[in-house]
Amino acid sequence: MQAIGGLIDDIIVLGIFIYFSLLVSGKIKLRQERQEKFDAMMERRGTLFKILAYGGTIIFAALILIGIFSFKDKSQNAFNVSTQPRQWTQADKDAMTKACIENAKNSYAKDPVKTTSLCECVTEKFTAKYTYDQAQELGKKSRQEQMDSAFILIKSCMNDTANTK
Repeated sequence: MQAIGGLIDDIIVLGIFIYFSLLVSGKIKLRQERQEKFDAMMERRGTLFKILAYGGTIIFAALILIGIFSFKDKSQNAFNVSTQPRQWTQADKDAMTKACIENAKNSYAKDPVKTTSLCECVTEKFTAKYTYDQAQELGKKSRQEQMDSAFILIKSCMNDTANTK
């Protein structure tokens, strides 16, 4: 579906370039006063505009043809850049831990060391249990379903920290 949207965008851009090409070549006429200004501008820079208009049209037509042929050729992976699911990065984990700590500060946490430890544990368990795409899907679910999933991880981490004492 995304490939079709990109193709439509290419066609719109090509249409704009064709319009300007026809305008530059004189096939399309403007209103009288604008036409006079346009003609005066074309006398000064007409060759440059013609080169840009026709060259741009040719380039975009070539890009559309390449897109059509790669769309028809199923062996190429032209529209799906990465077939691998997105992996959790350290930056993702750090952001999750930071958000957890901020949320805990606002609610119930008194000991910052325990809070940090608990949030790091929850982040590690969450990223081990869910892929990035699964986490995105979980984010679309209701608040209650999200809390149920998080509560299981929090409870597990609280048990882990209690057992390490």
